[in-house]
Amino acid sequence: RAASDAEKTKGNAALGAGDLAAAREAYSKAVFLDGRNMAAWCNRALCRLRERDYRGAAGDATVVVDSGGDSGDGGNAALLHK
Repeated sequence: RAASDAEKTKGNAALGAGDLAAAREAYSKAVFLDGRNMAAWCNRALCRLRERDYRGAAGDATVVVDSGGDSGDGGNAALLHK
């Protein structure tokens, strides 16, 4: 899980800098390393939403909502899903 969290942290930094492509790539690595990292799924959904990749965003948000787990995002995944 540590490697996945490290990639999520890289994604957060890229997202904060406005680099959506780098953020999405880091979040994708994070979910590849640990598919249970719901925060990474949710953050990738946010990137995809900002990139206007609505199907991709909905798919990622669906993973979070269907997991029934806490994404650590304060419920934003459910909002993305709608």
